[in-house]
Amino acid sequence: MNDPATAKLRELLLAEFTEAELVQLCKELGLNYEALPGIGTFGKTRALIEEARVQGKLRLLQRRVRDLRPLAYLQSGIPTEDSGLQNLPPPSQRSFPAASKRTTAVLILFIGAAVAVVSGLVLLQPSPSPLMMDSATQPGATPETIATSNPPLLAESPTPLIAALPTSLPSPTPYASPTPMPTPTSVPTATPELGLRDAHPAVRAVYEANERLREFFIGKEDYRALESQWSSSLVERLRKFANERLLRLMRLTPEQRTALNVQFKYVRPPTLVDEFASEAVVSTREYWEYTTSLNTAQICETRDYSYRLRKEGDGYRIYAYNSRLISSRCN
Repeated sequence: MNDPATAKLRELLLAEFTEAELVQLCKELGLNYEALPGIGTFGKTRALIEEARVQGKLRLLQRRVRDLRPLAYLQSGIPTEDSGLQNLPPPSQRSFPAASKRTTAVLILFIGAAVAVVSGLVLLQPSPSPLMMDSATQPGATPETIATSNPPLLAESPTPLIAALPTSLPSPTPYASPTPMPTPTSVPTATPELGLRDAHPAVRAVYEANERLREFFIGKEDYRALESQWSSSLVERLRKFANERLLRLMRLTPEQRTALNVQFKYVRPPTLVDEFASEAVVSTREYWEYTTSLNTAQICETRDYSYRLRKEGDGYRIYAYNSRLISSRCN
């Protein structure tokens, strides 16, 4: 997993595929997802690539990922199959030695020449049949034509309100809903009843980070309060998002921030899925809802989040994360 090609392939699997899709992908490759070592998608994707390499199926995996997510594959910068992933099949899957193949080729040529001499016919060289090419390798194919056949979910989905900040994807178009605003849902907090006192420090950090982020969005916390749970680069992006994009989407001025209502809940609570050295990975499924009493603007998202945290002293801070849109419906 040290070469850049496999590292980029793993990043693409993590960002673009759900766990259910990874299970199906393994079935297509003849692999058992449940039998792979590792916890969650973060650990399983590493084992999936390694097992595909061992079984000589790494290039097959590469082609299948390219077929399923053509546009994201092109944007990932993964090298071509000839110069990228190294995939030497195990001895049991190799057919004939090179010397044997050369002998067979010479014998065929000899027989062909003899037939031509005896019959007095001039053998015509037939045009080679076109190889089976997928959309990503056909001449004249462009990212636009490729994307129309099987568009990647992340590229077609509305960009996440918060998760989009570290990315360069296009901004979503907000929509207004005339439906009545739902009753705000309660937000899980670090209470003894939820058992968070005994939870992993990285899990507690995610709970605290999201609760403080909500308070910051509605003007109850200063942006500097986020620095204890978020890295400085993420704090700056969150601050810019709250002061500019969020207010614009909700059609509010900075003076009307107190009229903004932000609620969230965990559809799937924060769970530690991987831990190595001084870092940890926590996954969640979150529902975020943005409303205001001044107009009918209402934006809702349910997303799977994967947070990456780094240990600092006795606690953890989030330094990166990605997400995948599940639904944009309001509960």
